[in-house]
Amino acid sequence: MLKDLLLPLSVVFVTSLLVTPRLIGLAWRIGALDVPRRDLKVHDTPTPRIGGVAVALSFFIGYLILISSTTFFKGISVGMIHESRAFLIGAAGVIVLGFYDDISFASPWLKLTVQMLLAGILYSGGIRLTGVSIPALGSLEFGPWSLLVTVLWVVGVMNAINLIDGLDGLCAGISILTLLTLTVLGTISGLYFHSSLALLLIASVTGFLIYNFPPARIFLGDSGSLFLGYSLASFSVWKADSSENTMFPLVAACSLVVPLGDTTLAVIRRLVQGRRVFAGDMDHIHHRLLFSGLSQTRAVLILYLFTMAGSAVGILFAVGKGSFLFTSLSLALIVLLSYLFISLYVACGTALATGFFRLLLLVELLREGIIYSGLAEKLKTVRHLREAERAVSASLRPWKFVSLSLVEQLAAGNGAENNEGNGGAGHPARYLATETNGQVRVRMGSLSLPLREVDLVFEGRVVPYFLASEKKRARFANFLFKSIENTVWQANEPGAV
Repeated sequence: MLKDLLLPLSVVFVTSLLVTPRLIGLAWRIGALDVPRRDLKVHDTPTPRIGGVAVALSFFIGYLILISSTTFFKGISVGMIHESRAFLIGAAGVIVLGFYDDISFASPWLKLTVQMLLAGILYSGGIRLTGVSIPALGSLEFGPWSLLVTVLWVVGVMNAINLIDGLDGLCAGISILTLLTLTVLGTISGLYFHSSLALLLIASVTGFLIYNFPPARIFLGDSGSLFLGYSLASFSVWKADSSENTMFPLVAACSLVVPLGDTTLAVIRRLVQGRRVFAGDMDHIHHRLLFSGLSQTRAVLILYLFTMAGSAVGILFAVGKGSFLFTSLSLALIVLLSYLFISLYVACGTALATGFFRLLLLVELLREGIIYSGLAEKLKTVRHLREAERAVSASLRPWKFVSLSLVEQLAAGNGAENNEGNGGAGHPARYLATETNGQVRVRMGSLSLPLREVDLVFEGRVVPYFLASEKKRARFANFLFKSIENTVWQANEPGAV
């Protein structure tokens, strides 16, 4: 198999490496750019977003070279050809949908409808999820629900990969790691055709990642993220209907712990907040890591580690299938990985307080994360500084918030500061604002919470709840005030003297 793959893998990598920079120039000419938006984006300059075209084009070229090999083609059954035809038709549809969204705009409902239709094409072509093997529980057969489960899986993975594409190199790197996992599992199971396709896609994405790793010169765009999600979902259920391969979907789910976990939390968060599920925000796991003070590169590498851990657990599941020891160890690792992921997600949404006990208070921390993100939304809509004061005080009241001070630097430039607060002990919240002609431009400042412990009751015992250090409070201020930096507010409310 390896001998037949050397040529197509080389061609795919070189093609992706050469086509990607050409797309950068094309994107600027046709206006296919991802323009920075303070409320949804983390990059500062317009960036081309049609990199997925290079990934898909190089993959298709490699596929044609692969199947044209006489030796390799002899090992492909008629059923595989029929299934691969359905996969390619669906992939072409995904690229068209994604490219249209990159250069124009496709409504969420249009994208969802097309994605469901493309998942139906996969199902009709024989690529379907008929059951899954769950350690300690046995096999779960879906029977007449197979079509629905297949559509949900394909659409879910496509959108999860699309949503995780928020930092340079994140989506591409996670996809490569998951594809490597599926390649290893496919090789162990004797599915050399599927492993070969996964390797082709790895070579394609690797050539693109050279231009996408921080600082990125080009983004995948919807054409790339949807195509990768579609491919990952397809490869994970391809031939999963045989008794030997029913572990594939579970292994893929373990490897995709970051995108699937983040998407699940995003849906829950938006439902709890009473927002539309399709509404974008900057509260994903990668945003929370970034706003906690990490660089893009470090945030991406942390999520790579989670993906590798999930992949290892998945492979352990598959290799140790039927072994009580392996099954028990794998289940324990899944619980630990899920716990760490949720803890990381929740902790990065708050002030990153010190102390191990804080990680135990998951329910309380989740509530606080919702408070913070809700406060950021409120601060976007207020028109006056005093409204901002009241919004902060009201939202942080459950924290035993003590005081809020406004630091104003007057236009005269005399450096004088006017501190106003509602009194009380503790360290005040501060932010810097420059007043000019009755308007105030908010600048990045620092938010501090009271320096005292709050006792919380957790499972029948009192746990000391330590608030964050000054350094970590400043990181929280970055998370909270990033969305309103340079926002213009009126200095005084109507009727104020």
